[in-house]
Amino acid sequence: MSDSLEQEKQEYRSKSILNQKGAAVDINNSTDREEIKISQYSGSNISLNNLVNNELATNNKQVKVINDSFTSVGKNRSVFTGKDSIERVQENTYSLKGFVNDSNLEAATNWKETYKPAAADNALFQIKRTSEGGSRGDNSTKEGEYTPTNSKKNGGGDVTGYAGSAIVDSDTDEVTSYAMPIFTTDTPPKTTAPKNEDILAGNVSYPEGPDKNSATEDGTWEPEKKHQDLPDKIKDLQDELNLIEDKLGNGGDEIEFIKRGKTQTVGAAFNDYQSIRVDSVGRSQPQEVVVGSNLTFVNVGTVPHIEDVDNSMNFPVGNYTLTVGNRYNVLVGSGGIQLKSTGSVEVVGTHTKVLGGKVDITGKYGISITSPENIEIASAGNSGAGINIRSNKQVYIEPGLGVKNNITTSGSLYTAGEIYTHHITAPCEVQQTEFTTLYGKFNTDIPRRLKIGECQIGGTFYPVYADPTDDLILNYPHSHNFNNLPLRLMKDHKELRNIAIGEGINRNGYSTQAREVVNEKKVPQ
Repeated sequence: MSDSLEQEKQEYRSKSILNQKGAAVDINNSTDREEIKISQYSGSNISLNNLVNNELATNNKQVKVINDSFTSVGKNRSVFTGKDSIERVQENTYSLKGFVNDSNLEAATNWKETYKPAAADNALFQIKRTSEGGSRGDNSTKEGEYTPTNSKKNGGGDVTGYAGSAIVDSDTDEVTSYAMPIFTTDTPPKTTAPKNEDILAGNVSYPEGPDKNSATEDGTWEPEKKHQDLPDKIKDLQDELNLIEDKLGNGGDEIEFIKRGKTQTVGAAFNDYQSIRVDSVGRSQPQEVVVGSNLTFVNVGTVPHIEDVDNSMNFPVGNYTLTVGNRYNVLVGSGGIQLKSTGSVEVVGTHTKVLGGKVDITGKYGISITSPENIEIASAGNSGAGINIRSNKQVYIEPGLGVKNNITTSGSLYTAGEIYTHHITAPCEVQQTEFTTLYGKFNTDIPRRLKIGECQIGGTFYPVYADPTDDLILNYPHSHNFNNLPLRLMKDHKELRNIAIGEGINRNGYSTQAREVVNEKKVPQ
């Protein structure tokens, strides 16, 4: 007997039907086609067979469970709702997705700890930006060129100022000829760079001395071996990470598509790896204007150098993406909003507005406000305190400062350039001109013309006539008092800079007070 006939002989065929007006029960007992089907007058039916349990409700369907209800699906589950979907829960709702039990969550934490050493090495700079791993570059402050104003004595030598009394006689007028030692300007001034003694008068710290940069920028540094070895380290960890990822399971993402758009993904572990690397003295930046002994210059200091660290690409869980096609609105009550991250935060928009009763902006490593166009800081109210800029160091402004109305300072003002002003209002100080020795003659040009007295010779008085010779009379040296601005004169420009340095013009947080009015002859110091 053939196999097909033998198989047909062994198959069992049987079917029973109970048919009534309101419903029918159909039982199929045939081999491999076992099924029970219950059909209702409306067309609703339930079918149970070897492949599927199928139910059709032509109208409404209601299920009521007095106590607990449990549903387990071994593989995929799909739900379609033609119109609205309402879920009402009297107490808590828990949605646990992407893992079977806590072992999957523990695997995520284990993955994080296993990869942590590699993340720490990835956060290092590619070079050792410290004095231990190389050397700083040349001091960029010395790259600046300035034209200082300096003075010298006529004929060379040291400046001594105005000395002695000027002589005025018939042949000489040292007052109008400026024949005495006086100040004269170098012509033309020589362009030069700051010297070490100038640089050390400022407030910038130079770990390797003033010949080297304050910042690590442009230095020569050894490579960071841990960063160089990072690819091999990640490769060595990969086998262990693969075993952990197998324990994580394949799930974890929730993607929900609504016509108006929402995508949400929640991870099992929190990525708090280092997200930036910081060199606190890594970048050079003009920091202050310093009065040096030889010139006034811009001192280049340091600001932190910050780089983003990508320690998120390999992290196996934890992304959240939200895409909104048109408008996104969030309205929160008086409890407020807290948006915090251990990584970078970006807020980007064509017109970005930040409004609040009070707005605080704090940056641990600095704050930068940049625009290729206009930057406006305005205080529009009349009752407030206005705009306050406070710093424990000098506020550096480049290239210039324009003020519409008044400038008021409780400290000193130093300027290396010219001061242009239409008027000066200042306290009065009584000063004294330099002494002048003046020669003269009698008011006659003819001998024996001008009688000026008599002399007694042998009991007889004879007339005395004026001698018409020039420079015969020597007057007492004399000067005059005059009202002037309160002044202190220095012998030359360098002494001016030195006195400003000595009285704290470069000291941060220090206010140099004005000197008292002293009525006296002003002698260059």
